[in-house]
Amino acid sequence: EIDVRRFDTRFFAAIAPEAQDASHDNGELTHSRWITPADAIASCLRGEIALPPPTWTTLRWFSEFDRVDALMQWARTREVVRVQPGFAQEGVRRIVLLPGDQDYPAIAGFRAAETRFILEDGRWTPVPP
Repeated sequence: EIDVRRFDTRFFAAIAPEAQDASHDNGELTHSRWITPADAIASCLRGEIALPPPTWTTLRWFSEFDRVDALMQWARTREVVRVQPGFAQEGVRRIVLLPGDQDYPAIAGFRAAETRFILEDGRWTPVPP
């Protein structure tokens, strides 16, 4: 049976002051560190950290920028659209589908490099197209 719970997830971009210390709440987050979006994705692919599909997708967008001011300009001007993922099951494997996947319709204003994620061993990983 597929879990049908939904969560509203929002991401915020902000410029942190120089020498800002990262901290976490020891509840939802138990470890934290400053890394680039591209490094977070690479760390996930190596199995070092877990990134659920919404976080992965947001970090992929952010990784397209090599300057903070360019990312902030993009964030200020982009349209934020509501995205509801689809779900599929292949045997015992659970799959999340994002809009634009071959099996899930696109929505205006949303694009994602990866549109299909599979849950294996408690970790979501992107499935190549």
